[in-house]
Amino acid sequence: MDDLVAAIRGARAREATAYGADSTTALERPRVVLTVRTHGKPDQTLAIGAERREGAELVGAYARFDGRAVTYVVEQSLVDELAKLELE
Repeated sequence: MDDLVAAIRGARAREATAYGADSTTALERPRVVLTVRTHGKPDQTLAIGAERREGAELVGAYARFDGRAVTYVVEQSLVDELAKLELE
């Protein structure tokens, strides 16, 4: 669990790829949906969708927070850490 918390705390967007309504199919079927609930604050939900490649290199995945009009590409290290997670 410590690795997951560290990955989330250190998460950075590589780039913003779209502004406004999501018009891509990159987030149609998210691979990961992460909702963070903090006492006294609104929930924040992050959807992580399709892979992002630069040539043959896998660099990350498309991501978007609910309620924000920006689609980002997050680092592959975050995607890898979330993919290892299995909570019941």
